[in-house]
Amino acid sequence: MNTVFPRVQTGPISEVVPGSLIKIQRSEGLLTSLVTSHVGKTGNRSFVTLNAKIVGRPRIFFAEDWSTPNCLSFANKLHFELNVFDGISVDGRGYKWEDEPGVILASKSKLFLRAAPENAFYGTFRYLDVETGDVLADVPPPYWSCGAWKISIRDELTCKSVCLFEFDITTANAN
Repeated sequence: MNTVFPRVQTGPISEVVPGSLIKIQRSEGLLTSLVTSHVGKTGNRSFVTLNAKIVGRPRIFFAEDWSTPNCLSFANKLHFELNVFDGISVDGRGYKWEDEPGVILASKSKLFLRAAPENAFYGTFRYLDVETGDVLADVPPPYWSCGAWKISIRDELTCKSVCLFEFDITTANAN
């Protein structure tokens, strides 16, 4: 039997494991997103967009209850890599970038991605547990913040890694 890398599948978001990376085709373009365990009022699964280019919205935001009938998901296990080595991309007090979406917060043994609300006037930040896909309204202090990270998948057969998404707070608003 042949092997394929990356392992992809198509179908509704409701069938995707929370915490998985997906691609969604929208009129604004192809969105790269992380699926959450949150289910909205109309039964649609929520997700966090990572690369939105929608006028009036931040690049990384919590898309609650969007109707998205079909997506492309990656079956390979995700690998989050945090840049905590350069002294520029990490803050041990958690104050740096305290109002910036896209920052990953480390609290005890958990990592949370801060997502902006879909509508800044009515909403508040949401925090996605990057391992489980669970969504929290707040992260318990104390925490460290990390402003540069990437998501990769690894081919177990060839031991090759492919970067699927990369974030750096210093260039996040340039796009």
